[in-house]
Amino acid sequence: MENVGECIGCKENIYKGDEILRHPNGGKIHDNNDCFEEYIREICFSTNA
Repeated sequence: MENVGECIGCKENIYKGDEILRHPNGGKIHDNNDCFEEYIREICFSTNA
């Protein structure tokens, strides 16, 4: 399989043929909830409402 990049969520390889979404800033993310959650937790911070 041809590696075409790294997921900005899980940091695993993305291979040609994988279902992904492209981030407006050029990143790629696997099209699944686990990767979305990892990405959001990385860019956000926890606080109280």
